[in-house]
Amino acid sequence: MVFLLTAVGNENAGYLANTLPDGAQNIYLALSTNDNNTLDKSNKIVPADPQQNQVRLQESAVSGGLFTYYVGYVSPTPKSATSGPITSWATWELVYN
Repeated sequence: MVFLLTAVGNENAGYLANTLPDGAQNIYLALSTNDNNTLDKSNKIVPADPQQNQVRLQESAVSGGLFTYYVGYVSPTPKSATSGPITSWATWELVYN
């Protein structure tokens, strides 16, 4: 199950909404392929989107594959964001070729 914020254009597509009613407000989790300070269409991961950005397998993994994803916080209205716990869910599918 994926708890996504309703997308407006592509600006907030893929933002994971907080599932805690008494937790932080007006702030979301976002998934990325790198640790850039800018989240845009080149690095944002949109769960359940077949065209989403891919994270490359790290070949140096000792036993099996290792994929690194980055999680950050985003808010379309930073002045109205409140602190508190955040919980969300996303489902991943690995396809082996």
